[in-house]
Amino acid sequence: MQEKEGFAEVKLKMMDDAVEEIMRIHRSLPPRPGLEEVSAARNVIQSKLEGLEKGDSIPDIFSVLREMQRGVIHFHSKKKRREAQILLDTDELHSAMDVLIQRASEFLQPMNSAMESSKKLISSREVETVNFSVPVLGEEEGEERLRLIDLSLVIDASTKTGAEELLLKGKLSDRIDYFPDSIGKLSNLIKLDLSENRIAVLPSAIGGLESLQMLDLHGNRIRELPESIGMLRGLISLNLSCNGITFLPAAIGDLENLQILRGEANEFEELPHAIGKCTSLRVRELHLDYNKIKALHEAVGRLESLEIMTLSYNNIRQLPSTMASLSNLKRVDLSFNELGFIPESFCFATKLVRLDVSNNFADMKALPRCIGNLEMLEELICHNNQIRNLPDSFGLLSNLALLTLDGNPLVDPLGDVARQGAQAVVKYVHELVVKRDDKFRVGFCFFPMGKKA
Repeated sequence: MQEKEGFAEVKLKMMDDAVEEIMRIHRSLPPRPGLEEVSAARNVIQSKLEGLEKGDSIPDIFSVLREMQRGVIHFHSKKKRREAQILLDTDELHSAMDVLIQRASEFLQPMNSAMESSKKLISSREVETVNFSVPVLGEEEGEERLRLIDLSLVIDASTKTGAEELLLKGKLSDRIDYFPDSIGKLSNLIKLDLSENRIAVLPSAIGGLESLQMLDLHGNRIRELPESIGMLRGLISLNLSCNGITFLPAAIGDLENLQILRGEANEFEELPHAIGKCTSLRVRELHLDYNKIKALHEAVGRLESLEIMTLSYNNIRQLPSTMASLSNLKRVDLSFNELGFIPESFCFATKLVRLDVSNNFADMKALPRCIGNLEMLEELICHNNQIRNLPDSFGLLSNLALLTLDGNPLVDPLGDVARQGAQAVVKYVHELVVKRDDKFRVGFCFFPMGKKA
């Protein structure tokens, strides 16, 4: 009898040890992903697989190219899917462990001595509280960046809540170089900030953001924009600066409400023709500094609402005569170019307040003769050029408050006068013209009198 009791105690101890080992293994599993995370992972993988299946039948050598491209995409997509697949595998592992734990519980139920231990064996799925918290964006720097799965969850959550803003500036993992098609679901979105990430490709689905007014893409690796960008008819501000864009699609001309276009630090070699198509656009600001632009297309003259135009650090040699139509211009920056002169027609921009033509070095030798027409001009920046003298009409710039002429081979005593300030130069030129005109009138009167005598 004692032997049986001793054997039973040993058996129970072994079973208790087995239960503890089962619990230890269960506790050692990685955290179980939530239902929403699993759903997002499936969506990511499905999206990648669908992307691989897309493609038109292209004959001859193009089909070979397409196959090679598909091979490369397939290789990269495997890397993209790995993270999502690991998450799904983790969920499957938990499910398998649930089954084993349930079997252990059923086996232990008749054993009174093991009842206390078996009560601990509850399916993690039954006690799990699904509480995925969308990462708070814009908190302290140094926080973890969003993975592709996190991004999908953010988009899904924003879709459900009808979010009007999605601010992801510098928040995406460096491994994310494309944006998922699900972005097109955010039909209520007004402001989208994807700046300072490593995005290289925008999906065509972005055209579905019918309410979008502000799109910030600066500081990414985008080479071209999808044609669907033209579907963003409500867009007011578009920031494309600091990418590698070489041209804008013709559809950019369909952005009838666009007012601010920033394209600094890209690879533009000419002012995009599509901009000139924007006759119905109310573009007020055009920023294309730090590009490789050699000439301005005459179509720029159609942007009649333009108020601010900055084109510094380019290779522009001359300005089109059509700029005479830009009667609302207030601020123009043409510094660090290769301008030889400013056309007289430019002086029709009579609302101009600030003009910067500095650092055109050996090319800029004179200001337009009719610069005096710019009666509202307050700041004229033209240092580091080859200007020797100022036109007579310069004396009419009564509102000029800032003038920089250093670094020019000015004739004496103009250089000394320039150091006294803008209005000192205006006064000097005005008095010089008056004296010369007086002498001319005296000479004109004296000459015929002498002849008559």
